[in-house]
Amino acid sequence: MKKNIVTILIAMLTMAVQAQDAKETFIKIDYNDMYTRCFLLSDYNGDGVVTYGEAVKTTSLVMDMGGVNNLIDDYSFLRFFPNLTSLSVGNTVVETLDLSYNSKLERLDLTNTMMLKNLTLDAKCNPQIIFPRNTINDITIHRIDIVAPPTGYAQCEKYEADDDVYPCYIVTNDGKKFGVYYKGHIAIPCEYSKEEVMQSWFSGESSDRIKKTTAK
Repeated sequence: MKKNIVTILIAMLTMAVQAQDAKETFIKIDYNDMYTRCFLLSDYNGDGVVTYGEAVKTTSLVMDMGGVNNLIDDYSFLRFFPNLTSLSVGNTVVETLDLSYNSKLERLDLTNTMMLKNLTLDAKCNPQIIFPRNTINDITIHRIDIVAPPTGYAQCEKYEADDDVYPCYIVTNDGKKFGVYYKGHIAIPCEYSKEEVMQSWFSGESSDRIKKTTAK
């Protein structure tokens, strides 16, 4: 029973960070809801549904619709929009914003992020930034190389799958409990066996599609 629970937990974590099926629904447009209306331009076929495939195609998002009636407190959805070149963050009181997944940004509008303190960007991303007026705090910009291996682990193994442009790193500190570091973040904490992590992360893909490229 315990093993089944662990497997389910790993699967849930994996689903949160790996690419979704292009035909699955990311969000349904509700014309009475300002938040969902911000994704109207991502609904390429006009069926009232934005799929994960349409999210990947999206190059511009403006989240300002509705003003203070659309106060956003979670931007984790932006990882499903890797091809954004222009983003207006909209109204929010978050203090930390991680855009390291959005490495193609050329224009970033932070006008309505009055409480923002920390902004994380990909190491090679250098967008034009429109900073908030009358900001309460200075904004510190952090840089993350989402391809580089992590530091601070006793062991780190790099794996690459044929259908993913980013490598993942299997990491451990004690050689017993393993986790996954992916795109500059810990995607699965070091709480599982290596076999459980490998099976869950690669979802049963054949070994000839997965290449171990480095180890340390």
